[in-house]
Amino acid sequence: MVKALTNRNSEGELYVRPQKVEQAIQNATKQSLAQIKERAAVLDKKSAAFLPSECIVHLIRKANRENDTRTVNVLFPVLLSRCERNLKSAVLESLPNAKDVREEILFKLCDLFAKDSIGENIEELDYYECKFNRAFRSIRIMAVRKHSAQKRGGTSKIETLPDLSTDQSSNKDADILFSKLTDLANQEDRVFLSQVRKVIQDMPPDEQRALILCHVLGYKIESIDPKERTAASICEVTGKTIRNRLAKAKEKLMHLHKEL
Repeated sequence: MVKALTNRNSEGELYVRPQKVEQAIQNATKQSLAQIKERAAVLDKKSAAFLPSECIVHLIRKANRENDTRTVNVLFPVLLSRCERNLKSAVLESLPNAKDVREEILFKLCDLFAKDSIGENIEELDYYECKFNRAFRSIRIMAVRKHSAQKRGGTSKIETLPDLSTDQSSNKDADILFSKLTDLANQEDRVFLSQVRKVIQDMPPDEQRALILCHVLGYKIESIDPKERTAASICEVTGKTIRNRLAKAKEKLMHLHKEL
């Protein structure tokens, strides 16, 4: 019987591992450490031998509780290796102090496991047994945002959103937009916000700009008053074009909602 999770989401519901993860854990607990190590080395997620990261997290936590240092020493480097590969592509060299940012992210993850092993914050890793990639992405985004804010010389705030009447980086605007929300959110909500932010960042710049102008800064799509600043006048397009861009952006966000 796999140990049930005890942490709860913002609505008071217990975290529950996906059935696929639960089954993978049950299968892994019946295998030898050598077999588990071999499976953990498989990178192809479509392979039947692939061991989900959520499963590896569970096995490490279980081994820590049982003082099974051999299992921890085998599996923890594998998990870190997966995270390092993720960071190489997700935290680009173009980011100032990229190496330091990657190290800080990995340190945060290591710290979570260290505290979990001695009985501190014993519930914080529960979400990592449910959706590891989303949870790890949350750590990554928080670290990148912090370093970006430090690079700008302070803490980013929604109130300092730039005037989008000039051409500026939409990704930077998205960073600023989500910074204060993330500061106020709990862990699960932070993960959700990071997902929304990623979707917005992946949108074409014109869709991002329309979304922020209309739904963050509160500009009207268009106006019969030629002197009124609207999303259409700022972007120098028609109201119909803004509506089309918003519709496309909404479709992408609705797709994320269905996935969650």
